[in-house]
Amino acid sequence: MMLNTLKRVNLINLININIIKLLKTICFNDTDLLEDISTNKRDLNIFIIDFTKLGGFLQMKIDEYLFKNFDYFNNYLNDILLIRFYQFSNNTITIGKLQKINEEIIKENKEYLIVRRITGGKAVYHIPKKDLTFSVIANTNIFKKINFNNENILNFIHKFFNNLVKETLFSLNINLNKSDTLNKENKDILNERLMRFDCFAKPMDFELVYNNQKIVGTAIKIDNTKFILQANIKLYLINESIINQEFIDKFIQIFYINLYKNFSENLANISNSFLSSIK
Repeated sequence: MMLNTLKRVNLINLININIIKLLKTICFNDTDLLEDISTNKRDLNIFIIDFTKLGGFLQMKIDEYLFKNFDYFNNYLNDILLIRFYQFSNNTITIGKLQKINEEIIKENKEYLIVRRITGGKAVYHIPKKDLTFSVIANTNIFKKINFNNENILNFIHKFFNNLVKETLFSLNINLNKSDTLNKENKDILNERLMRFDCFAKPMDFELVYNNQKIVGTAIKIDNTKFILQANIKLYLINESIINQEFIDKFIQIFYINLYKNFSENLANISNSFLSSIK
């Protein structure tokens, strides 16, 4: 199943186009584009922005710009999900919105550009070509619809996307079930200072671990009815041999298919339950 066969998915091409200019004109000012796809506001509308490799400062600014201007879409569509995968072209540390750093940390990481994220959490080290990042911006209402257990919406979104990463890796013959918690020996040797600074030093309950190492970190900011999730996948901690563009392209494509499938199945279940209730 190829990505271009999916329905209700809108591709936004960033190749060979000035990114900031495109985001301002096509994403938010091209009303003809939005009107063309807004014939049925009840549908889930997934916007996919093409994979890019850019510097850390620009990548974070793109996420911030998209999030701050996301309400513009609501003039045309209801259930909107905007997603993009990207890599950093320079050594970058993204730090949480409220995270504190000092001169000592800056000196220890002088080979890294340090950029503040719009989301919270701890620092994430981004190494060119060795990891993969994605961001998701959407209305929380989409996830409230499929959260049957009425779990805290923030936790539910964290788990939803961690599970999507796990499903996608499994489809690529990488099974994370062999190790899903850090063992006690690893916990004991972690430097306390590192644990306070580095997001990947210690996993949360819902985060993915492989070979006793955390491999996915997620951070979320919720603002009224919208949220942004930023997630980083440490490919080099899974297997050095998968660090190539072919694997990344396959991962992204299967991830999008799994994303669409999960929503389709969940929303279908909701519709069936509703129909059953009115018979």
